[in-house]
Amino acid sequence: MIRGRLNEPGGWGYSVLPLLVYPLTGTVFAFLAWGNSVAAMVFGNIHAAVNMGLFFLLKPWQAGETQQETDARFAEFKAMTKEHFAEDIVEIKARARERTKNAYYASEDQKRHQAKSEDQD
Repeated sequence: MIRGRLNEPGGWGYSVLPLLVYPLTGTVFAFLAWGNSVAAMVFGNIHAAVNMGLFFLLKPWQAGETQQETDARFAEFKAMTKEHFAEDIVEIKARARERTKNAYYASEDQKRHQAKSEDQD
């Protein structure tokens, strides 16, 4: 996992252990919770069936992306997002500049007005 720089290493050795552990842990915890071996076996089987479904849905035996593939997808996503929102960014920056300019001139006008009123006093 570390040597291959994979977040999801895949392989059958990596994915078979949960198949063996899930039914066992489900049965043990159900027995501890209810104290009834029949209920524990039923819950263990249900727990195993649900996890088998997830096992085949998630396909943990297949290796995940390498770091380079993840970085390439992120760069592609970043470029697509930048392209998609380019017009909005230009508009938002223009409005921000306009607000800043208006606030500056409003404060300057207020200072001039205040200076005039002090001179007249």
